[in-house]
Amino acid sequence: MLGINASHNGAVCLLHGDRIVAAIQEERLTRIKRQRICGATPAFAIAYCLAHAGIDAGDLDMIVFSVQGRSQNPANDLSRNRILRPRQTGVRVERISHHLAHAMSAFALSGFADSAVLVVDEIGSPWDDLLPDERAVVARQTEDGYETASLYHASGTEITPLEKHLVANGDWLARNDLAMPRFGSLGGMYSAVAQQIFGHVVEAGKVMGLSSFGTAAFAPEDFFSIAEDGFVYQDRVSKAFQLNERWPQHAERYQNLARSAQEALEQGILHLARRLRRLSGSPRLCYAGGVALNVIANELLF
Repeated sequence: MLGINASHNGAVCLLHGDRIVAAIQEERLTRIKRQRICGATPAFAIAYCLAHAGIDAGDLDMIVFSVQGRSQNPANDLSRNRILRPRQTGVRVERISHHLAHAMSAFALSGFADSAVLVVDEIGSPWDDLLPDERAVVARQTEDGYETASLYHASGTEITPLEKHLVANGDWLARNDLAMPRFGSLGGMYSAVAQQIFGHVVEAGKVMGLSSFGTAAFAPEDFFSIAEDGFVYQDRVSKAFQLNERWPQHAERYQNLARSAQEALEQGILHLARRLRRLSGSPRLCYAGGVALNVIANELLF
């Protein structure tokens, strides 16, 4: 079975039964950091895994395909991939949501027989790419919604969705070159702050580091409020930064913004973890997604 992660930090894994034959990120072969994979493109990582095993696509039993974004986008049409050619070879293709792939990756390597599983990131898969049991537990219906946080319970080889939070397409991060972006997810909130301070949404790690030097100037409630069906995001902080100068300009103000965002993120994560504990009944936790890279918030989870 060939697993393809079609997103930033694109990666491919080849399994024979329960044994990993080969697994590699695209960036290791192209030397381009965070190199993305698209389904229609014959990625180096796909060719590497097949060559390492001495097989071609026709020898596969299944391709499991996960996309951050819309899998029906022509850029993710596996039938156009000249390496895989699933229509010609007859290989079965299974598509799973971005968050379900995150959940599986965490639980499968945990060593737990059962566990609660939390997935939090900026944005994952759209409603159209969710399985029926995932759609059934969406907390708040959102037109053209994309997943931002997912709560699961895993046991054995089964992963059961318990609750899923969506954001309208385009609302997870509404960019503005002259001001801090508005946001609609916890990951989007942190990315908006990264954009404002450092000029790029991928600099979340720098925001986390900078937060240690600041004092919170905004309360978590300035970023979001918590309702029964999820988070209600505010634009008070975004409106307070109507400027496009980056770090190290406005150093103290930006340190305080970073600390404020960090404390808000911690409160949001703790809320989701407590809710998942109640919904799942499990004392064990698996945790994945881009937001799970925030090690300061992870200390609070411990």
